[in-house]
Amino acid sequence: MQNQSVHRMVGVSFALVTLVVGLEGCTTFSPQIKIPQRKATLQDADAQIQSAIEDLQKGQKERYMFNAATGVGTLIGVAGAALSPVFKGTRDLTVGLAAFGAGNYTVGSIYGGKLVPAVYASGIDALLCVSNLEGPLKDSFEQVHRLEHTLHEAQTALVTRLEQLGCSDSGKPHYSGKCSIPTTQFDAAQDAYGVGERTLQATSIRIAGEAQIAGQISDAVRGIVNEVNKQVQAALPDAAAIQRLAAGISTTALAAPTTINSGGSPTPPVLPVRAPTPDTQLNLSMDEVKTASTSLSAALTPVPTLHTDTCKVADQPATAPMASDAPAIVNLKIDSAVQNYKITGGNGAYSPHWIGEEPAELIAAMQADVLKILVKPGTKPADFGGKTYQLDVYDTGAGTPKHLPAPITVNTQK
Repeated sequence: MQNQSVHRMVGVSFALVTLVVGLEGCTTFSPQIKIPQRKATLQDADAQIQSAIEDLQKGQKERYMFNAATGVGTLIGVAGAALSPVFKGTRDLTVGLAAFGAGNYTVGSIYGGKLVPAVYASGIDALLCVSNLEGPLKDSFEQVHRLEHTLHEAQTALVTRLEQLGCSDSGKPHYSGKCSIPTTQFDAAQDAYGVGERTLQATSIRIAGEAQIAGQISDAVRGIVNEVNKQVQAALPDAAAIQRLAAGISTTALAAPTTINSGGSPTPPVLPVRAPTPDTQLNLSMDEVKTASTSLSAALTPVPTLHTDTCKVADQPATAPMASDAPAIVNLKIDSAVQNYKITGGNGAYSPHWIGEEPAELIAAMQADVLKILVKPGTKPADFGGKTYQLDVYDTGAGTPKHLPAPITVNTQK
């Protein structure tokens, strides 16, 4: 009957944890973040950065809300209060508390303490660093795309007008007997068209490098998310490793593209006096081509190199040693009130353990960061007093086990 009660209480505690986490929209205890697929455009790479940041922020929120709602370590405290009247000081009380302690360790290691949110924060910092470097690249390419479209439209309008004037063949300027404008005006139109074509050729080379740059940014995002997952899994923060990934984007392929000679200044030379019947609309089309070509040429500056050495991820703060405000010796009588002592340091997921003989008449449990030591309700005076026990508090966060510098001596007095 007592064992059934243990199992029932353990099930209730985990149901409570599941409910709390479920209310925050979490469907799994896994702290792993999904690694995104590689992207080939700067627009997709930019969206990938933002999505990864949102995933890490969601993970942070889930863990902060979990700790706020339950308090890391409260499962053991709940277990002690609930199981005390059930087991009446029997050995099964220790078994029951141990069961709750295992649950607290499992859930606390994944959701509790400071480690996982700190690793997520390092990942967010690295992603923001990459985003800040990627932003000017994305803006530059978007501007080039817009100006390229404008120049294409101006070139099309110019050729269309030349066709209407009988001065075009196969979509290009061509002077023949059908051409109804002075040769000087045709020469100017042909020069403007040539400048526009050379500018578009240089633009095509600039745009061709977008996929490679986007791939490198996407690889950086994927690498950072993967490193975050490794650190969470190992539960040993290594912010420097994330920083190295953020700084690992190759700058070789991001160097300035080969500059193609666009024929010098798109402004045509001074023209001789035109014939008395130039076409006004053609002049306007030439002006539009020259203006669009000049704007696009100015936008074809070398692609900014990613200065990845500026991506700095804050180092994880050193874990403070564990400490307690409890005296070296705690004296308890059968009618003593609950003794409360503050625990600090470590990763914040604490669990008390008796060293050596475990008392049947005492309870030690954590309520968040408060160690509670009390006499089990219902203990008979004849069964109490005259023994001394040793109590230690361990940090249940993953990694090298940490505990108080010295055990607390608990002395029971008649």
